Amino acid sequence: MARDLNELAHAAPNGQVLDRCEEAAVEKGRAFTRQALEQAVAERLATAPKKGRRCVAVTADCSASTKAAAVERS
Repeated sequence: MARDLNELAHAAPNGQVLDRCEEAAVEKGRAFTRQALEQAVAERLATAPKKGRRCVAVTADCSASTKAAAVERS
């Protein structure tokens, strides 16, 4: 980036060096920040636990009365 800014400064017309270099530095900084954020989010998503339906079916115990158990606890 420093080399690019140096080349830009030498190529810019008199009176426009700072403006052109500043604009290029801001744009390159935004691109770098965007890329870093995208990479961080992608890595986080890749390691996040997957949510969804479980693969194994589970049956409820029909012999227990949940209503009665709830009343007895009160």
